[in-house]
Amino acid sequence: MPRILLLALTFCLWPSRLAPGEVARYEASHDAMGTVFTVVAYGADTRHLAAVVNEAFEEIDRIDAQMSNYKPESELSAINRNAASRSVLVEPRFFRLLQDSLRYSEETGGAFDITVGPLMRAWGFFRGQGRLPEKSEEANVLVKIGFRHVILDPATRTVRFDKVGIELDLGGIAKGYALD
Repeated sequence: MPRILLLALTFCLWPSRLAPGEVARYEASHDAMGTVFTVVAYGADTRHLAAVVNEAFEEIDRIDAQMSNYKPESELSAINRNAASRSVLVEPRFFRLLQDSLRYSEETGGAFDITVGPLMRAWGFFRGQGRLPEKSEEANVLVKIGFRHVILDPATRTVRFDKVGIELDLGGIAKGYALD
């Protein structure tokens, strides 16, 4: 669906009052996921373009509400709170993203790893309070990182952590996913 939405933004040519061959440009920006998304769309009907761009922003907001580690009510926050003690049911598209993320982790030998949440917190990246953690703190955090501690069950569409302290952070993939 998100891919179709972006294609619609790019190739939207509906009948309008423009002269034949004339193309309108519509641009809008939207704050979400700690950044600014700007969409530029071209087509024959600016009202239709505005509606399609608004749909794109609504989808970005939906993904942000689902995958944010800043929002305690998000699905990601619920996973981080509960997956060390029980299996957590995950929405289908989100589950596929987790599967893809773990595959990328495997393919990169862990260079890409969605379990960096504890490290991000230790370095103060969550609230823009960057700091250098003490060596002992860093050592305690590093044992809580590792994509192999995330167990996905495709049959039940659930996620579970095999260790307490694991915390997912989708900052390295969620924005790109929202754009797709």
